[in-house]
Amino acid sequence: MLKRRKRPVDVMGYNNISFRIAGIVAFAILLLLIFMGIKLAKLYLNIQNATQISIVLLLIGAALTGSLFVFMRNYQRSQNRIFQLIYYDDLTKIPNRKFFEETLLRSIEDCKKNNQKVALIYIDLDHFKVVNDTVGHAQGDIVLKQVSQLLKGCLCQKDFISRFEGDEFAVLIPEVIDKNDVINIVKKFIHVFQAPFILDGKKFHITASMGIAVYPDDAEDVKTIVQYADMAMNYAKEKGRNQYYFFESCISAKVLEKYQLEEDLRQALDHQEFVLCYQPQIDIMTGKIVGVEALIRWIHPTKGCISPAHFIPLAEETGLIVPIGEWVIRTACQQSAEWRKKGFRDVRISVNLSAKQFQQPDLVEMITKIIEETDMNPGLLDLEITESLAMMDIELTKEILGKLKKMNINISLDDFGTGYSSLNYLKQLPINTVKIDKTFVDNITVDKGQQTIAKAVIDLSHNMALQVIAEGVETWDQYSFLKYQQCDKVQGYLFSKPLSLEEIENILKEDEGFVKCK
Repeated sequence: MLKRRKRPVDVMGYNNISFRIAGIVAFAILLLLIFMGIKLAKLYLNIQNATQISIVLLLIGAALTGSLFVFMRNYQRSQNRIFQLIYYDDLTKIPNRKFFEETLLRSIEDCKKNNQKVALIYIDLDHFKVVNDTVGHAQGDIVLKQVSQLLKGCLCQKDFISRFEGDEFAVLIPEVIDKNDVINIVKKFIHVFQAPFILDGKKFHITASMGIAVYPDDAEDVKTIVQYADMAMNYAKEKGRNQYYFFESCISAKVLEKYQLEEDLRQALDHQEFVLCYQPQIDIMTGKIVGVEALIRWIHPTKGCISPAHFIPLAEETGLIVPIGEWVIRTACQQSAEWRKKGFRDVRISVNLSAKQFQQPDLVEMITKIIEETDMNPGLLDLEITESLAMMDIELTKEILGKLKKMNINISLDDFGTGYSSLNYLKQLPINTVKIDKTFVDNITVDKGQQTIAKAVIDLSHNMALQVIAEGVETWDQYSFLKYQQCDKVQGYLFSKPLSLEEIENILKEDEGFVKCK
């Protein structure tokens, strides 16, 4: 059985039991001294004064005894307070990481003696930052308190829960027989998170990613057990969140690979390993290139070209997307200015903004500075934001996009139809262009539903004086349908893959119809 409340040695070097024994002994000695004092008074002093002396000694003894008990009580309270400060989380009132790791160590020692197993469940809330950003940290703290109680309610008396830091929790399950013991508890955790949290009248659906490590199957020391459970939790996040994974050796290898890739990514900017490719955007009526989308590529010195799908999520996770995104904007603006000097006709250049970039408080100032330094025509810059990003905070989105549009920068709403925007929100946003996502284009010639959606988006956008670009066009049938529906622009592998700088410049020099109109 796991001993949950064993307390540490106190600040004076004695535990509470030792101190109580010392108090009892001191009280006994005090009574003995009083008794001996009375006897001595009767033997050696005047009989008439013995009674008075006995009373005085009794009063002194009682006062000393009372003082001793008051001291012991205050000392006990101070020790309890110190224990709470050192070993408990001040917000949730459950044990903290220090208490957890000491308890895990004792549990491992007990398991060695009894030939048992103990499991550690590492829990991290998914997208908890959205709660803090939306309703504030005070409301976020309320959620953390509620989460701690929900998790605690799923456990037995022998189990041990702790808040590590932020939105991370850990649970210790002793006396594990097999994995099913742990799986049953984890499923309870997943179940309690299905109900939404209500904050300021808004519903928040919060899920959790969980990693599990088992002693002695995975490791035999506290540090490694915690580390492996953390690795498994991060693996669960990478696999889509709201799920759990047991630690396996392959996870360790993948984590090490990810760590090395992260280190390489941190050096990539300094070592000038990034390049931009450019995918043409075609005017559907004339067949000419009227714009390009700038797409980043990472040319790794040993691994070759690494797909953005592989390193962009890592850049988002580590925050490196901010300096990388700034490099993309600067490089695109510099290239646009160079094309103007070379006498190319006006070609609009599109750049994607990530969520973390968009949340930077100095985003507008940064873009303004780059445009001034590169001497780019802001009317040729098109900034793309996703629909889901725009809806995260509609008021902030309107404010930022409004400032950018005043600078004559074009704004495109990317991946339209894949998120959860409404027509009411769409008309509020100061945008110029709507991009139809590839998922709607794929089956547009055979799926009547997709055709209806595409037609509705095009008609709606035109009624709102917005341009429409269809992404991922790969067949002539798709192109013909979009042209018939009067879509404004198209891009996709039917026309061209993303091209190198040299390749796109050779095409721009021709200044002819890129697509022969059918």
